[in-house]
Amino acid sequence: MTVPVSDRLSQLYVGNDVNVRFDFMFRIFQQEDENGVTIRVKTGTEFEDLDKSLYQVILNPDDMGGYVLFNTAPTNQTYFYIAGQTPVDQLLDITNYDNFYPDAIEKALDKLTAILQEWNHLLDAEKQSRILADIYYDDLAKLRENDIKTYLMSVINQHIDDFNEYKLYIEAKLQEAIKNGTVSALAIVTVESVQDLLQLPRWNGRTVYAKSFWPMQNKGSGNFTFDINRVSENDGGVCINGWVRQLENRVLNPYMFGAYGDLIFTSSEVLAYQSGHDDTEAFKKMLNMNSYVIFTNISKAVSSNKYSTYTFELPHAAYYIKGTLPIRAFTKIDGNNSTIFFDPDEPIDLFKTPRSEMQAAYQVSTGWNTQTISMCEFNDLIIIGNLTRTSTIHAQKCFDAANAYKWKWTNVLIERFQNGISIYPLDTSAWTGGVRIGNFYENVLDSVTIIECVQHFFNGGNVTQATNLTLAGGYVVGKNFVNKFDYFLINYGAGFSCNGFNIAPADDQQLAKALIYDACQGSYYSGGYTEWFNTFFELDMPARMGGFKYDASHTFKYPEHIMFKFKDGVFSKYIYETSTRTVPNKFENGRLYNNYLNHTGIGFGASSELITNFFKYVPQYDFKYGLYGVSGLSNDLVYDVKRFESVDTGFTSRYGIRLINPTNNSIDLSLPLNNQSVMAKVVFLYRPIKNFTHENFKSNVLGFNGTNARISTAEIMVDYGNDWKLAVLEVTSEQTRTGNIVITLPADSQVEIEHVGAYANGFPFMPSYKEYQPLINNPLVENATDVDSGGTFAKGDILRATASINAGAITGSVGDNVVLTQGVYSSRHNGTAAVTLASGVNIVDVSGTDTLKRLGIGAYVEIQQNSVKNKYIVVGRSYINDEFTYNLTFAGNVSISAGNVLFDTNYMQQPTFRALQYFQNNYISRKLSYAGVSIPANSIVSRNIVLSGVKMADTALAATSPSLGTSSRIWAEVTALDQITVYHQNLTGSNITTPVDMIINIKVV
Repeated sequence: MTVPVSDRLSQLYVGNDVNVRFDFMFRIFQQEDENGVTIRVKTGTEFEDLDKSLYQVILNPDDMGGYVLFNTAPTNQTYFYIAGQTPVDQLLDITNYDNFYPDAIEKALDKLTAILQEWNHLLDAEKQSRILADIYYDDLAKLRENDIKTYLMSVINQHIDDFNEYKLYIEAKLQEAIKNGTVSALAIVTVESVQDLLQLPRWNGRTVYAKSFWPMQNKGSGNFTFDINRVSENDGGVCINGWVRQLENRVLNPYMFGAYGDLIFTSSEVLAYQSGHDDTEAFKKMLNMNSYVIFTNISKAVSSNKYSTYTFELPHAAYYIKGTLPIRAFTKIDGNNSTIFFDPDEPIDLFKTPRSEMQAAYQVSTGWNTQTISMCEFNDLIIIGNLTRTSTIHAQKCFDAANAYKWKWTNVLIERFQNGISIYPLDTSAWTGGVRIGNFYENVLDSVTIIECVQHFFNGGNVTQATNLTLAGGYVVGKNFVNKFDYFLINYGAGFSCNGFNIAPADDQQLAKALIYDACQGSYYSGGYTEWFNTFFELDMPARMGGFKYDASHTFKYPEHIMFKFKDGVFSKYIYETSTRTVPNKFENGRLYNNYLNHTGIGFGASSELITNFFKYVPQYDFKYGLYGVSGLSNDLVYDVKRFESVDTGFTSRYGIRLINPTNNSIDLSLPLNNQSVMAKVVFLYRPIKNFTHENFKSNVLGFNGTNARISTAEIMVDYGNDWKLAVLEVTSEQTRTGNIVITLPADSQVEIEHVGAYANGFPFMPSYKEYQPLINNPLVENATDVDSGGTFAKGDILRATASINAGAITGSVGDNVVLTQGVYSSRHNGTAAVTLASGVNIVDVSGTDTLKRLGIGAYVEIQQNSVKNKYIVVGRSYINDEFTYNLTFAGNVSISAGNVLFDTNYMQQPTFRALQYFQNNYISRKLSYAGVSIPANSIVSRNIVLSGVKMADTALAATSPSLGTSSRIWAEVTALDQITVYHQNLTGSNITTPVDMIINIKVV
């Protein structure tokens, strides 16, 4: 109603012979013949109506008050007031209306109220005038008064009855309209802001339209219906003291809760806040409309009437946020390409799962599901933090997705945080009985860009999928600023796949860390692009059943940049300074499983295959036989055949070569080619020690117009974290069959090499090895040329000869041969030299003479001391100040004592060959017991067997039943006409004893 509870009168006016205008403020109900206003002038003790011809009535446009104009100004003796004079009738016939018009009804009721107020005034005035006039209340007067009161009350009661009928009728109509949803626009009152709702009269079901949450903003509008049962509720946007916002499809936006969305950035390149309201509380109130979901222990299904499941939609705008916002299960935010600027005053996260609510939920339900934040979505958002080039206190995580399950980010751009997105299993043990619980699986990033963050994306969730993922930056975070890059991507999750990615800084950042750290728990990367890295991947391998694959991507790298680096401790490392070997991480707590399958595959591109006929002499160079098949050996080159080293210092093999160039000039070693495959990848597994890099491996191609214009050098590809590296070069010519692979040893350089092999379909993470038998036609040389090949051999090595043997000399073409005496011979070692030892420890400093300096591990020599010659083998070299020295360790049956040691002219022992010629009808065989034979670790035990009555030639074969396996090997030689000697070598670091049922089979020609 709009009729105030007051008299329908003006103030009491007194004329002054000047003023002719006098105002009034009460509402007027005029009709065609009545203006609804009268002036009452004092006459004695009473007030009487003034003749209407003496004044004019002017009303305001809305009939809410007006003024009167006297024809002649009242004198100072004239007392008067202006009163309402509403016609006593009711002309509105509601039943004649086809529609429901509450304004008309309201006006009619207001009119009736005005009539009653006017009559009440007249009655009081009449009574007062009689008292003031001191009129005697005789019986007649009392009778008249009673008659008047009876008449007036009958009229009033009639109108009151009409009013009550109207009131009941109107309420019934309103309830029916609200129930049916047919309230017309005329029935809804409009207010400027949500705050104005609290000033309105309220009745159950009343609907009001608010133009805006805040006045003059035109944001957060909506229809509100009053619910008397919710009068005590106020969530700041949906229900405000009983006024309930009418929603469509349960969609909320921050304007409904008082957000302004009026952020303005500065115009500088590094964005910063310029102006705008803080919308933090509005966002919190909006997100709090979804309460924390307490699932059952066995299902993530929930009842829709138990938990709120609103969708949050941000109108396109820029929002200013300073505080952390909660993310609960089923949160869905559609951004409409809006911008959120997160500008905290302390190092906090923007979106975060609510820890206190998780803790409280555990008191209700102790299952994993209750500690899991399920099925959240974030779409079409631009989110910017306040990290700058020099900030030390700034936004931390944009999304702290702890215990996130089935979350999805689509078309989201994140910029300038410490961390963009962090998915990980939350440690809940502090409130969940000391055990971590909660799921963290199956999250999706689709078209997500994270730039200018210190650490862009951390994934500890399992089965996370990222598609079209961009991680970049370099203009706000970078090497020239206070805030520098960490890993761009850190992945500890199992089953992580990244299909389509752009992971690269804007320029060379000289990064101390790799772009990507991956724990190899079944990760897959493909269809991506990257550049500007020092190391692309840093890889860790789990103790059991992991895997990693990098496939079909464009990688822009420089030769010195590393594609894959294994984390320190993944592989064992030999530490020369302390003569100890580290234990790989997976064994740091001992053997926890019966066996270790440490990965299901580590791959780069297609599955590579070793090309076994690429090189002329070997399927691959493993240097088992020293420099067999290698050309270009210089007189000054020093090399150690690591097969004969007393301590295993290698990586993938017990074999390998150590090359030392002590000169001031470079030395080239050539590996002759046989039948090359175009686009083959030649792989080098090496450990640089001093002045050696990947560029020293070359493909020397002479087949292109008589030049080497297509020469190529290797690129480093893999760093195993234990000083060993893998370099790769690609063969770039179709005509390199006349070329070779070259290893250039720069001046004063040292390097160890375990493998050189050619591969088709890319390169392997680990090399492949194939056994082979060297081709020997001259035992007097150490390296290969076009006509001869040599090497360093041990007893029992099986060789392929290209000549027959007569009394230990090769004279013509025959078949198989075996070396029975260990040795190597070369003219490089001719000469006599003496060395004086200060103490007898079998370590000899041979740096005093050029001849002896060339000795290396594997050399089989004779040393004379006190006029007695003994055979020794070099088994070690000292390592001091990060390089190898000329201090050699000798092993023999007699220890070298202090004093003078003489190396004779022919101290290098030549190998003696014995033919393995045996024919079908010209051999004898014996089966003898070979039970309980003990062979110490890393040693060879010999045993003479006499075969009475037998006259044997040169060839003997030995084998055992059951087989020895790979831990040891056995061979035999004829040492007398009726005697053979059996040699048994233990290849392991533990003692071996043959089983009680073992038999040795002897075949002799």
